[in-house]
Amino acid sequence: MILELKDICKDYLQGKMVIPVLKHIDFQMEQGEYVAIMGPSGSGKTTLMNIVGCLDQATSGQFFLDGQDISKCTENEMSDLRLKKIGFVFQNFQLLSRQTALENVELPLTYAGVAKKERRERALQALTRVGLEDRVNFQPNQLSGGQKQRVAIARAITVSRLTTFFLIISPPVCSRLPGGLNNSSIGILDCHCQAIFQKT
Repeated sequence: MILELKDICKDYLQGKMVIPVLKHIDFQMEQGEYVAIMGPSGSGKTTLMNIVGCLDQATSGQFFLDGQDISKCTENEMSDLRLKKIGFVFQNFQLLSRQTALENVELPLTYAGVAKKERRERALQALTRVGLEDRVNFQPNQLSGGQKQRVAIARAITVSRLTTFFLIISPPVCSRLPGGLNNSSIGILDCHCQAIFQKT
């Protein structure tokens, strides 16, 4: 079991009023699964993604990621989990405009304390996997939208040798990879992720 939610609730305070957003969510996800979360605007998709991505805590209930009870984690422990076990691809890419594609992919490895030589090698390997080996020194404004997204994917998959949980916060990402979802491109994610969770 990669992920399990038990009776998850999330409330927000608006003045003195309590606004319930998530109500008693139960969900399980096994290794190798690819799950998309769907629903109308305001239905709580982003709130759920924030909890699953260890960006926020539920108001009540239990959340287990790779066997660890996230409900009991401190903010620092959640930060470590995001760094070591979760890969993110954001809808707007979140690339640093003055950094090259290679430097953007290296960034999380820098935060993780990986030595310069190793992080350069791992970043180059990741960019090669997404078909951008000829764009490593390009800045984001020199890349197309699809290429920017591939840089974001490379940055996510380079975080660890095997990302425990790959969280995609985006419209369908895989269709922008070389070959499309039904070709070899899904292998890029499969080789690095035990499970994929996507907001559509």
